[in-house]
Amino acid sequence: MTSTDCEWSIAQGESVQTENITYRVPIEIWRMIFEQLVYDPPRWLARMSTLCKFLHAEVEAVLYRNVVIAGGTEVSIPVCEAVIRYPHRALAVRELDIELWETWTLLSHLAPAFEAMVNLQALALRGEEDVLRLLLDAPFRLRRLHLICESAPDFTESILVRQPSLQELGLHLYSLDGRVITHSDRPDRDEYATISRTDILPQLRILHVLTDRFPLGSVRHAYSITHLSFGAAHHGDIAHALTLFGDQLVALKVARCMDYTCTDASFWPASMFVGLVRPLPRLQYVEIQDEPYWDTNVNPDGELHIPSGAESCPAIKTLIWLPYGVDLADLQEFALSESKSLRYYAQNLFLSWTTLERFVAVRLEDLDYVMLPGMPPDAGEGMLCGTCDVPRGFARGVDGGVVGPEVTTFSLQEWRDYPRD
Repeated sequence: MTSTDCEWSIAQGESVQTENITYRVPIEIWRMIFEQLVYDPPRWLARMSTLCKFLHAEVEAVLYRNVVIAGGTEVSIPVCEAVIRYPHRALAVRELDIELWETWTLLSHLAPAFEAMVNLQALALRGEEDVLRLLLDAPFRLRRLHLICESAPDFTESILVRQPSLQELGLHLYSLDGRVITHSDRPDRDEYATISRTDILPQLRILHVLTDRFPLGSVRHAYSITHLSFGAAHHGDIAHALTLFGDQLVALKVARCMDYTCTDASFWPASMFVGLVRPLPRLQYVEIQDEPYWDTNVNPDGELHIPSGAESCPAIKTLIWLPYGVDLADLQEFALSESKSLRYYAQNLFLSWTTLERFVAVRLEDLDYVMLPGMPPDAGEGMLCGTCDVPRGFARGVDGGVVGPEVTTFSLQEWRDYPRD
């Protein structure tokens, strides 16, 4: 029996005996097998694609679904060429991650690759302005886009106009040396690109921003954002975000800049919601990380400042506080005073926020793996989630009192798994 006859028989589901081995496997079963192998090292699928001409395209449809272009040009250019060599490979790509800073070296290879990847749904792109400009003519319609670059080009909004299916957007703009811009070093607002058109991004729900390079004030319309994550945030950024997006926010992650502009009253996490223009009616999940600066002199001696739930967060269920450089054991054991202890604070939280179910305080230093809000999900420092076995967690008891502190395994929410409102 020839190989052509064998492939035809397999395609028809007929029994084929070759070297005393009987094959009767529908193509749907092969696809299910390949789907499971996607979780193994890619080399297994790569090797399998060379075993049978009939199954070659089916294997590569899984193998090329998620493509990472990283490393030097000696590695990245062959990857680009491999993707566009055969049309079925480019059509199979759903997620593309370009992890190069000098992406201009790939410009001539990325242009045809983008043109061929018409089914691309998720893109994380590190690149200079010339590379970002390729997105202006790209044929794909993304659901998730993360731009990782030093500054937002003035055509950022034009890129977004061409992505009406976008559900998640990340603007991770920071200096190449990783330096965070302090409040006093920020350029004038007019120097930033803006996103203000009201007729774009109809499906956008999740927004990640590093505000030291792209202040949230540059976003002038609320769109339909329900999940907001932003880092390097000063008082003005937080106030603008809660005012602009407050009516629709379900989940909020913010990394506060605890610098010289902060007072003792801002030490405790709920102080962020004092003086709101209006309540945040849908907000259920809040995660607050505190970014320290060398000139920080904030301590827990200030007033607790817990606004009532009706005035601030009438639907709040979970509050996660991740301070840095704070001895939570001291706070827990009344080392300062009972009125400034963590348990006393939890009691007042549950009293003021009647819908709150859980309050957890964990030092950033105690987390195994953590990422500051607004950072790209694949950055070297970690993921958007973290774990810790020594939290100080409190829960609402059945009698309305406080249960805790509890020592249980703790993990931060990844928003793709977070229940939608």
